Amino acid sequence: MPGYRNMPEKNDEAFTDDGWLRTGDIGEIDEDGYLKIVDRKKELIINAAGKNMSPANIESHLKTASPIIGQAVAIGNARSYNVALITLDPDFAPVWAKQNGLDGKSFEELAEEQQVREAVQVAVDEATRRWRGWSRSRSSRSCPIRGSPGETSSLRR
Repeated sequence: MPGYRNMPEKNDEAFTDDGWLRTGDIGEIDEDGYLKIVDRKKELIINAAGKNMSPANIESHLKTASPIIGQAVAIGNARSYNVALITLDPDFAPVWAKQNGLDGKSFEELAEEQQVREAVQVAVDEATRRWRGWSRSRSSRSCPIRGSPGETSSLRR
């Protein structure tokens, strides 16, 4: 793309000095030299100390830490620590409940059960143990919400 016609100020906003288009994406180069898009710049968490963190990266690690976690939302903008709101997986939570003697409890009751909270905390601790202190989630909460946060399963901040 040669740029905006007769709009040099727009070109300065849209392109870097060496000609790259500013997409707003954040990427990393993998071990094979390929570019991997990992987040959007607008969605960065900037904590009270000025550290930039990718909420999508934090949330992805949390969601894959245990099958009991369905969705996770990382919150930490302008805070000295992160917190995570976590929903239970609607398919796995009842199976887990049955295996752990909590069969027959409603989804909302499961979210309040100490056993469930401990299982979620173990997963959070495992997911975050390799992170630097400022990107760890100091607190997490299991929310009694069934299903995904949006109709399209996309998180809205």
